[in-house]
Amino acid sequence: MQQMTLVKNPIKQVVEIDYHDFVLKRIESKIDTVTVALSNIGVLSKPRPDETYITPTEWYTRCKVSRWKYDQLRSRNLIRGKTIGRKYYVEVGEVERFFAGQLNLDQ
Repeated sequence: MQQMTLVKNPIKQVVEIDYHDFVLKRIESKIDTVTVALSNIGVLSKPRPDETYITPTEWYTRCKVSRWKYDQLRSRNLIRGKTIGRKYYVEVGEVERFFAGQLNLDQ
């Protein structure tokens, strides 16, 4: 019985590597473009470093919830905030608490 050895073409390997690098760079550039576009329209808004309180509108925009859900959470005192004058402000940390699952209406 003959034994066959598989010889790989080094030129084909180089072309495949270059093509994969090219595709990877294109995907990364598309991801960067989408991230910039989303941050420009406010979907990926990040808190400013000196920011400690945000308005309720900013809170439920960042958390992608409705005003009704926000009102329910606030009426049950699940959202921490403070009143300054006649306006109510929500702590920035409440966004992270919401995504961590600590703010549930089932409690």
